[in-house]
Amino acid sequence: RMLRCFGRGGEEEVWMVLLLGVDNAGASTALNALRPAPHRNKPPPTAIGVEKSVMKMNTTDANGGKKSHISVELLNVAGSEKSRALWKTYLPLANALLFIIDASDAERVPEAREELHKLSFREKHMDARAVADPVHIPLAVLANKTDVHGSMTPAEIEDVLDIRLLPYQTTKVFASNAITGEGVHEALHWIASFFGQDEVDR
Repeated sequence: RMLRCFGRGGEEEVWMVLLLGVDNAGASTALNALRPAPHRNKPPPTAIGVEKSVMKMNTTDANGGKKSHISVELLNVAGSEKSRALWKTYLPLANALLFIIDASDAERVPEAREELHKLSFREKHMDARAVADPVHIPLAVLANKTDVHGSMTPAEIEDVLDIRLLPYQTTKVFASNAITGEGVHEALHWIASFFGQDEVDR
């Protein structure tokens, strides 16, 4: 499923990327890095709020072939404990999930893992993941603050998250710095390379 809007050229497809992370992981900072320059430095969402930004981008398909010009709506739902209940509401509407983790705060990575698994599986499947319904969208994990000394590596994040158990179409962990945008843009372009394939056109 994708959003459709009307512009000067007629109907336009808009792909929705859901940007999530527990509080203080850096989701709002990552969204800010992805915004066009004139729209940066907007305030983050309230404790139970939602913020969004629509951007246009050029992308290629997953095989590096077909090029296309697309519109992407980035939707960031706040990561406070109160707002996490909203995450499941938005996931069925998304064409991709961008999940951000503070790699410099090892004590909270297990909390992020728990929230990602709760989001990804129906509650009755939490102890029987092999029979969980697949989620036909790509998942990119941003290991934020990997530039900080002593931070967990993407490989370590992947292990702690048990990412191989998650029921997504495809998954990948990116080292990132949400302030500079390093890794954030790469993750979005990787996600966008799958748009238009049958698995994400839901």
